[in-house]
Amino acid sequence: MGRSTGDYLRYAIPQRGKWPHCPVRHLNASVVETRLILVESESVPTGQVGTNVAIPDRFGRYLIRAAIFLAFSSTANAQCKDNVVGTWKLISNTATTDKGEVNKAVLGQNPSGLLTYTADGRMMAIISDEGRKPLSIADRVAAPAEERAQAYSTFMAYAGRYTFTCDKMVHHIEVASLQNWVNTDQTRFVHIEDNRLFVRNTPQLRGGVMVTIESVWERLK
Repeated sequence: MGRSTGDYLRYAIPQRGKWPHCPVRHLNASVVETRLILVESESVPTGQVGTNVAIPDRFGRYLIRAAIFLAFSSTANAQCKDNVVGTWKLISNTATTDKGEVNKAVLGQNPSGLLTYTADGRMMAIISDEGRKPLSIADRVAAPAEERAQAYSTFMAYAGRYTFTCDKMVHHIEVASLQNWVNTDQTRFVHIEDNRLFVRNTPQLRGGVMVTIESVWERLK
């Protein structure tokens, strides 16, 4: 009786290494750094660890490649998440319209904002335009409607959970000053250079115009 793909996939052995057995489900970065080969039994004589064996079929090869890829991906994503955890201060915002028009001070020359990512997958963002004025009375309900409208349109806040895969950040919004965002996913494309976080939004409406906003944040120490 021939062996099944599962028999061949039971263990993966590094070609150069000291481990007699390495279950696929336990692959980690230290193992996958070395080229992996498949063996067809649970017990491999010490002298044969790392010897070449035939890979049974194309499906088997796909499965072992997938296992290696997942091991690498999970390690890389964890490292990326560690890099983004903390609180960041807004430095600048630039908006580009779908016609290519650029506004480097879409929130003013010195906007204010804080962006926080926690190790347990929570996030919070607070963004304020430069030059916001206080209401004539400290009552967000009884203040004149024009003042309230101005205050609302120059401030944005939201919070929820996040998913980070090194170059793409997805905010899963649970509460927001813009109610339309609640229970939606907001995607951001990001990269980190030294102590700065560069974020590019997907296109969104602002003042009736579709714009892509790019922001720069600096890590608070």
